[in-house]
Amino acid sequence: GSIRIPAAYCGVYGLKPTHGAISDDGVVPLARDFDAVGPLARSMDDIAFLSNVLVAPDLSTAMQRSHYMTLADLGAVESEAAVTDSFAFALSQLTERPSVFTLGQDCARIRVASITLATRALAGELVALGAERCAAISPDIEWALDFALSRSDADLQDDEAVVSSARSALRDAIGNNGILITPTVPQTSFVHG
Repeated sequence: GSIRIPAAYCGVYGLKPTHGAISDDGVVPLARDFDAVGPLARSMDDIAFLSNVLVAPDLSTAMQRSHYMTLADLGAVESEAAVTDSFAFALSQLTERPSVFTLGQDCARIRVASITLATRALAGELVALGAERCAAISPDIEWALDFALSRSDADLQDDEAVVSSARSALRDAIGNNGILITPTVPQTSFVHG
C-alpha cells in the first residue's frame, strides 16, 4: 500500500506495477516477495511518461489491446457509499464493460495473510539492521511483528497458500496485458492531523 494508498489519500496518481517490473536495487526491503517500486505524480500523463522510462516496454505486448477486469462484489470488501458510487461512475466511462472474476478468497483474508508474511520477512530485515535501529520501531509495527511471529506453522502454511492462490488467480484472469480495476481504498480520505 505504499504507492496506491498515499496516492489515494493525497489526491495524486500512483502506479503500482507488476512485482519486479521496476528494479528494486537500493531499496531497503520490507518483504522482497511483495515490494514494488512505482511512481507517484500529479497527472496520468506524468505516470505514463515515468512508466515508459522506468519499465522497458515489451512492444509485442504493448501493441495488443488490453482487457479490463474487476473483482466480483469488490472482493467482499465493505466500502463507503462515496467510494462505490465513484467506482461505478469510473466503470461507466469505459468503452467496454470489464470482465468480472473472483479470487476464491475474500480480500480481507488475503490482506491478513499478505501482511503476516510481509511482517515476518520484515523481522529478518530488522535483525540485520541491529538492536539500536530496531528499538525505534513504532508501536503499530511492534504489534504487527508480535502477531506475525506468534502464528503457528499451520497458520503460516495457510497464509502462504492463500497468497499463492490469489497470485495465481490474478495472473490467470489478467494475463500479460490486462488491467485490474478496483477502488484503491474502501473509504474516502480522512482529515490529516
